[in-house]
Amino acid sequence: YHHLLRIVPPNGVVVANRDDRNIMDVLDMGCWSRVELASLRQHQADWYTQALTHDHSKFDIYNKGQKAGYVDWQCIGVHNLRNALSAIAASHATGVAIDKASTTLEGFIPAKRRLECINKTESLFLYEDFAHHPTAIRVTLDALRSKHPNSRVIAIIDPSSNTMSCGMHGDALGRSLRSADQVIFYAPRELAWNPDAMQTMIPTLTCRNREQVLEALQLHLADNSVIICMGNRSFDGVPAWLGQQFKPST
Repeated sequence: YHHLLRIVPPNGVVVANRDDRNIMDVLDMGCWSRVELASLRQHQADWYTQALTHDHSKFDIYNKGQKAGYVDWQCIGVHNLRNALSAIAASHATGVAIDKASTTLEGFIPAKRRLECINKTESLFLYEDFAHHPTAIRVTLDALRSKHPNSRVIAIIDPSSNTMSCGMHGDALGRSLRSADQVIFYAPRELAWNPDAMQTMIPTLTCRNREQVLEALQLHLADNSVIICMGNRSFDGVPAWLGQQFKPST
């Protein structure tokens, strides 16, 4: 990453997350371009944002200590808020007005399988997300918890990515599940580790086929539940199949 910094030209601009110690350590190794710091906590940063809703979908933008913009968009979660702040800062460095960048973000349509709501009923929301490692799983679940603070959150995880299937994430995966109430691992094929033996405070179980997943959901669902399917493979079509099992609200 320091090599990347070194090849940014002197007239370039580096937008950096002030809240990430690792990024700041890389900057301390030397940077020969203009640096603009973005933060969710440090008001003295060049760019700062103040969330106005619990799910971080509405927020004010501050530049050099002055309120400079407002965004109300479709994305939720702290990770998306950071992305939005960095995007506005980067576009501003190229000459785009802050109000123009803010308005453009409000029309942004999130990518497929990124906290995508694929079905909802009167008492249930079904989401799908590409998250397939502990950091992504943690921020995805945290975002859902902020959006649905009073709901029962059930995470269905497909651990078939290369790193997940070999068990290299260890206890980090267990810690990433903190915002879920129940976790179901969808593992039709044998893994190099036992998900049910993972160190976590969250109840977990393993299902070998989609019918078992549905049976487990029927046992653990409650009124006002949220289901999130996470993985970077095909998931054997489980999310779409589950969406067909619940009658959409009208």
